[in-house]
Amino acid sequence: MSLTIANFVLFYAAWFACVLSMSSPERWWWSVLGALAAVGFQVAVSRDRRRDLTAIACATLLGPLADVVLLYTGILSFPPSAPLILGTLPPLQMILLWSVFATTFFSSLHWLVSRPVWFVAGGAVGGPAAYYAGAQLVSGIRFLPGTRIGLFYIGIAWAVVLPIVLVATTRCLSLYSRAEAA
Repeated sequence: MSLTIANFVLFYAAWFACVLSMSSPERWWWSVLGALAAVGFQVAVSRDRRRDLTAIACATLLGPLADVVLLYTGILSFPPSAPLILGTLPPLQMILLWSVFATTFFSSLHWLVSRPVWFVAGGAVGGPAAYYAGAQLVSGIRFLPGTRIGLFYIGIAWAVVLPIVLVATTRCLSLYSRAEAA
């Protein structure tokens, strides 16, 4: 099996683990296990660990900001079985999903990341599709003021946050390169 296919399979396995663990507070560890498997595999087989780890760090830190905005505007809500961290941050599963998503940037989605306009468009469609699929699997995930409008706003949030994550990743890598050259 190619590394790209393995990355793709592990991404979706981790996605299902994270989403399904939201249905019960006793299953939180599913998300941790799934994320560790996907991130660990990608880092282990990566041809450029610094690049992958930087993308994972940037996505983990910046991606959830989109969810924070969606939560505080009331566009998105999670079930009580997936509590907010410190009452303000998205559930653990959502933060881990951003980490797992970043493992695809330079592997199974490299063809899309290398085309920024397509990457943003793909995120504007794929992000809401993932949230909708999650809501079909876990009761209590809600979109307001209605599903269609809520998903539209999620698409906008993803179209904004994905370029920020990519620019941050590129800038951090550039800083690393300059520091090494000095």
